[in-house]
Order: sequence, then C-alpha cells, then structure tokens
Amino acid sequence: MVPLDQADNINSFTVVDSLEKYPPGIRENIVARIITDQCVRYSPERLRITGTLHVRPLHDEEYLISVYDMTVDSVREVQAR
Repeated sequence: MVPLDQADNINSFTVVDSLEKYPPGIRENIVARIITDQCVRYSPERLRITGTLHVRPLHDEEYLISVYDMTVDSVREVQAR
C-alpha cells in the first residue's frame, strides 16, 4: 500500500506486489479508490482488497500512471501463516 492522498484516513492508494523494484511499472500497480465515506489506515502488511477492477488508462496530468484501477469495497490485513 502506497498512499496517494494522505498518511491518515486514506481513501486513495496504490497497490504493488513489492517495492524491491521501484518504481513499479505501469502494469505492476493498481490504483485503488474508496468511494464511500469510509477510509483506511496505512498498513505495511499484506492486504486483501475486494472491489471492482477496471482496465483503463489512468492519467495524472499528461502522464500515464496505471492501466488498472479498482473501486474498493473492503480492505483487511491478511494474517501470516
């Protein structure tokens, strides 16, 4: 989880598999947005995110930042086994 809007009360973030190769490529991240009145706290742990995945170009000004975005229904931490 990499927050896009703020450090607390996050409602927009990028999901990446690993930050070992930074920055992640266009097809290696998902921009996740919570559109309800809810928000989440930052978590460095693995997350289970459910919602609707969209495949479409996402731009920030003139730059292509992702081809995947998600409308988030729920976020929860995944317990280590």
